[in-house]
Amino acid sequence: MTQLIASQTIVMTAAGILAGLGAALLAGHGIRALLYGISPQDPESLLAAVFLVAMTAALATVFPVLHATETEPADTLRLEN
Repeated sequence: MTQLIASQTIVMTAAGILAGLGAALLAGHGIRALLYGISPQDPESLLAAVFLVAMTAALATVFPVLHATETEPADTLRLEN
Protein backbone atom coordinates (compact mmCIF):
# COMPACT_ATOMS: atom_id res chain seq x y z
CA MET A 1 0.00 0.00 0.00
CA THR A 2 2.81 2.41 0.81
CA GLN A 3 4.43 1.77 -2.55
CA LEU A 4 1.13 2.54 -4.27
CA ILE A 5 0.77 5.88 -2.48
CA ALA A 6 4.41 6.80 -3.07
CA SER A 7 4.36 5.83 -6.75
CA GLN A 8 1.15 7.76 -7.39
CA THR A 9 2.67 10.79 -5.71
CA ILE A 10 5.83 10.56 -7.80
CA VAL A 11 3.85 10.28 -11.05
CA MET A 12 1.56 13.20 -10.19
CA THR A 13 4.46 15.35 -8.99
CA ALA A 14 6.49 14.66 -12.13
CA ALA A 15 3.51 15.50 -14.33
CA GLY A 16 2.91 18.72 -12.41
CA ILE A 17 6.57 19.72 -12.59
CA LEU A 18 6.72 19.12 -16.34
CA ALA A 19 3.50 21.05 -16.93
CA GLY A 20 4.67 23.86 -14.66
CA LEU A 21 8.05 24.13 -16.37
CA GLY A 22 6.38 24.24 -19.76
CA ALA A 23 3.95 26.92 -18.61
CA ALA A 24 6.75 28.91 -16.98
CA LEU A 25 8.85 28.86 -20.13
CA LEU A 26 5.88 29.86 -22.30
CA ALA A 27 4.70 32.59 -19.93
CA GLY A 28 8.24 33.87 -19.38
CA HIS A 29 8.19 35.91 -22.54
CA GLY A 30 5.02 37.69 -21.46
CA ILE A 31 6.31 38.65 -18.03
CA ARG A 32 9.84 39.58 -19.08
CA ALA A 33 9.13 43.25 -18.34
CA LEU A 34 8.10 42.44 -14.76
CA LEU A 35 11.30 40.57 -13.96
CA TYR A 36 14.20 42.66 -12.72
CA GLY A 37 17.73 41.27 -12.95
CA ILE A 38 16.68 37.76 -13.92
CA SER A 39 15.71 36.09 -17.16
CA PRO A 40 12.52 34.03 -17.49
CA GLN A 41 14.59 30.96 -18.37
CA ASP A 42 17.03 31.28 -15.45
CA PRO A 43 18.06 27.69 -14.69
CA GLU A 44 18.81 28.35 -11.02
CA SER A 45 15.34 29.78 -10.39
CA LEU A 46 13.64 26.98 -12.30
CA LEU A 47 15.64 24.33 -10.41
CA ALA A 48 14.80 26.00 -7.09
CA ALA A 49 11.10 25.92 -7.98
CA VAL A 50 11.31 22.25 -9.02
CA PHE A 51 13.12 21.40 -5.77
CA LEU A 52 10.53 23.28 -3.70
CA VAL A 53 7.62 21.51 -5.40
CA ALA A 54 9.28 18.10 -5.07
CA MET A 55 10.04 18.59 -1.37
CA THR A 56 6.50 19.83 -0.69
CA ALA A 57 5.06 16.75 -2.42
CA ALA A 58 7.41 14.48 -0.49
CA LEU A 59 6.39 16.02 2.83
CA ALA A 60 2.72 15.83 1.88
CA THR A 61 3.13 12.12 1.17
CA VAL A 62 4.74 11.21 4.49
CA PHE A 63 1.57 11.37 6.59
CA PRO A 64 -0.66 9.25 4.29
CA VAL A 65 2.12 6.68 3.97
CA LEU A 66 2.58 6.50 7.73
CA HIS A 67 -1.17 6.18 8.17
CA ALA A 68 -1.31 3.40 5.58
CA THR A 69 1.41 1.44 7.36
CA GLU A 70 -0.40 1.64 10.70
CA THR A 71 -3.86 0.74 9.40
CA GLU A 72 -4.97 -2.87 9.14
CA PRO A 73 -6.70 -3.61 5.81
CA ALA A 74 -9.43 -5.62 7.55
CA ASP A 75 -10.29 -2.66 9.78
CA THR A 76 -10.55 -0.38 6.78
CA LEU A 77 -12.83 -2.78 4.94
CA ARG A 78 -15.00 -3.20 8.04
CA LEU A 79 -15.45 0.58 8.36
CA GLU A 80 -16.48 1.02 4.72
CA ASN A 81 -19.76 -0.87 5.18
